[in-house]
Amino acid sequence: YQEDYLEFPLEGAVLSLYKQESFEKTVPGAMQAGANQSVILEFQVPEVDQEYARLKRSNLAIDCVMPPTTFPWGNRSIYFRDPEGNMVNLYSVVKSP
Repeated sequence: YQEDYLEFPLEGAVLSLYKQESFEKTVPGAMQAGANQSVILEFQVPEVDQEYARLKRSNLAIDCVMPPTTFPWGNRSIYFRDPEGNMVNLYSVVKSP
C-alpha cells in the first residue's frame, strides 16, 4: 500500500510488515526492536512463489533465510526474518516431490 508497509491478507488475519521508523511516527514508542531467537510465525498462503515475488519487490528490509523450497511432506515454504528479526514461514500445501 505504501513504500514502508506490506500486507498479506489471510483468512481471519492479516500479516503486516512495517518499517519501524515509519511506525514510530504513527505510534511513538510502541515498538521495541529485538532479535527473536525462539519463535517462528507460520502462515499458510495460497501461492508461496507469488508471495516471495512480492517480498522481493518490496522496499522492506527482509532477510531471506530460505527461498521457496518444497519439502518431502508436501509443504512449499519460504523462511525470512522480518525487519525486526522475527522468523516467518510462509507456506503452501503442494504435492510431495
